[in-house]
Amino acid sequence: MKVYVATSGYRGDYWYSIQQVFRTREAAEAYGRADDIEEFELLDAPPEVRDWHTITRTFGKDAGSGEPVHRVDQLDFLGDPDRIEVQVDRNPKDRDRPYTVVVEGWDLDKVKAASEAQCANFLAERNEWAASVVADLDRIDVKVWYEVDGKTVLETPVHCTADHFTVPHDLVCRQLGIDPSQSLHGRWLTVERLSFTEADGFSVCRDPQDHLASTESR
Repeated sequence: MKVYVATSGYRGDYWYSIQQVFRTREAAEAYGRADDIEEFELLDAPPEVRDWHTITRTFGKDAGSGEPVHRVDQLDFLGDPDRIEVQVDRNPKDRDRPYTVVVEGWDLDKVKAASEAQCANFLAERNEWAASVVADLDRIDVKVWYEVDGKTVLETPVHCTADHFTVPHDLVCRQLGIDPSQSLHGRWLTVERLSFTEADGFSVCRDPQDHLASTESR
């Protein structure tokens, strides 16, 4: 038998509370003082307790590059071992906030697979967006933001400073034909190829065209 619980507030909030319990959804929906209606099965015995897996991955704006964060909670198992829940925050083309995907479920392998699929879709859309930006340029100019630990950090038409997009310092110097001991800080360069994950074909830029990603252009 199912019951329908009229609640106010949201789970995890201090003000979350149960208002009333009803035998039918119609009665619960007719109740005018609820923020939500939750459905539960009445049980004849204590339920089995299982691991509930949550994998969170976040991209962009100093928030990370998608490394999975795995959390395990002990929850009452009420059936449906293949249940998967997905929450996605922000559009891949929105450069102003991080993109976060949270996948939850009972089966860890299925949760991992669903998380990988969501991230693959995000990365494909982000790469498609970056390619469309680059395709509209007659030349790809980039600027060296700073250098650290043998890496050159670039601002580009598709990378803002918060992305911390890096390429090997030695690679850039080799393609420029200069001594790797030289600093590139603040210099404008032109590249032949640029995606969200790679830049290649560096040369000296003598007349920079400032199409760099910025808060205003995003």
